[in-house]
Amino acid sequence: MAVIHGNFYSKTLENGVQIEIALPEPIRDGAKEPLPVLYLLHGNSDDATVWQRRTSIERYADQYGMAVVMPGVQRGSAYTDQVNGEAWYTYIAQEVPDMARRYLKISQRREDTFVAGLSMGGYGAMHWALREPQRFRAAITLSGAVGSRIPTGYSLSDIKRTSGQDRQKRENRESYAIRTEFAMTYGSVEQYLQNDDAHLIRQVKAALREGKKLPDLYMACGTEDFLYDANAQLHEQLTALGVAHTYREGPGAHNWAFWDHWIQDALAWIARLRQADAI
Repeated sequence: MAVIHGNFYSKTLENGVQIEIALPEPIRDGAKEPLPVLYLLHGNSDDATVWQRRTSIERYADQYGMAVVMPGVQRGSAYTDQVNGEAWYTYIAQEVPDMARRYLKISQRREDTFVAGLSMGGYGAMHWALREPQRFRAAITLSGAVGSRIPTGYSLSDIKRTSGQDRQKRENRESYAIRTEFAMTYGSVEQYLQNDDAHLIRQVKAALREGKKLPDLYMACGTEDFLYDANAQLHEQLTALGVAHTYREGPGAHNWAFWDHWIQDALAWIARLRQADAI
């Protein structure tokens, strides 16, 4: 595959940003049509390069002739337009696809467009696909920060437990990060609870009420993962609503051994969807 390490100026963020793009081998695939594309999102504490460093995503996607676009976002952003921070959703949903299509031969058709991510990026993938279902054939979440957890993986009890602490005291780095990131992204707990767009199952219900066609959904989570209960809960809620989706679970924790294995299964699942569409 061809790999592009990119930097460009984001008008949305008014700052330089990093992006990684992997393109299938043109000689082997011989494709004349625009490439199908997977937007692949990283987790809370990583960056745009992590999927290439910790997995063989280039090799995996090359089997299917698929371009992979891997943008980077800020820790704690949850791929959302933050209340007190930056417009990360606008950047991801508008600028990244526009930039990729302007410079590369990437398809704009819904049936050729996919989004996936792990942990916070798993939430980001689902949020993007449910907010704009007309754009995506399918969405994939691996160990997603979904269900009863906020998108960065913490629970609301974590936020409430740390909210009374002095914000100037940074002895406990994790507690400080939890509350400052939450305040930047969502404002208060009350604001978060009132924000329908932040809750995946509310997005699903809104789409169903409006008669929108949902993307195919794929979920996978390890049974030893601290986010397992949240993923199982979302699976049960989708089932109760009659929303068809693929749910996978198996041995594994919140780590790259699990994600490296299941991204391969997810790509094979995408390939089967595309084959079925072609019939």
